[in-house]
Amino acid sequence: MDINLSNGLWGDPKKPIVVFFGETGSGKTTALVRLITFLHQNMGCSYDLCDKFHKHYYPKEPISTVHSEFDTQFDVEIQNVEGTALSCFCRIKDANDTVICRFLDTPGENLFSVKDDVRKSKVMRGMATPVFKYQYLNDILNTKDYKKVWIFFMDIDMLLEHKEYAGEYLENITKIAKSIEGNDNDKMIFVVNKEDRVRELYGPVLEQGCEAYINGLFDNILTKKPFTTETSTLGFKSKKKHFRAIPFCSYTVDVKSADMDGNQLPTEYNLSSEAYPAVLWQTIQDAILNKY
Repeated sequence: MDINLSNGLWGDPKKPIVVFFGETGSGKTTALVRLITFLHQNMGCSYDLCDKFHKHYYPKEPISTVHSEFDTQFDVEIQNVEGTALSCFCRIKDANDTVICRFLDTPGENLFSVKDDVRKSKVMRGMATPVFKYQYLNDILNTKDYKKVWIFFMDIDMLLEHKEYAGEYLENITKIAKSIEGNDNDKMIFVVNKEDRVRELYGPVLEQGCEAYINGLFDNILTKKPFTTETSTLGFKSKKKHFRAIPFCSYTVDVKSADMDGNQLPTEYNLSSEAYPAVLWQTIQDAILNKY
């Protein structure tokens, strides 16, 4: 059953929703802040939080507690960005104060069957089978009123430190892909985040591209349905990819050695090249315009 959210809860249905989707610590929130800062500095864009969303799904939580970074004026230190305790839903506006799209940043712990289930929601009667335990994620997945761009963060730490989550994370991504299969209104972007770290460990694989990197570490997931479909016309087979795969890096870390007196020099945190947010934004635009 389609969930009708055209009552203003998610804003104007003509404006797409971009979902930042990844496990805890994958860098979603830092990437979001990096992208918004890039849009502000290069395009004069601004943002604000969507009150209706937060009041509906978090009626007891003051909106000021949602995201400390969004209380600043684009001067946050990128390496100190804190993760989301609540989901963050904000409008992105151009220089003329016109809404371009909306960004939804999802806390990683909302995506998995963690034991501390204090905010578990009741499922709506008549609703399609829920994929997630939190209502807002099921609502956005089931509504067809809005165009959605799903950005899946493929984080190297999930393999190195959180292998127990990898299977469930891939299962959830596959469930989303199956639910939007055949719906050209929803698009998928895979982001190989923390590319600088990935290159240190998997440089040769990454040289073949982000898609090859993801397939190599996750059992060729992107070559299979529902991410790639195969069709046959007049005996000729062809494959269509329903996603794009790109690299991303929010900042680089330069660990300094000690000075001549043996004093440890401070570690430097430098913003990554603007090419990363530029490519991410262009890929989001391509998804919105159905260029793939």
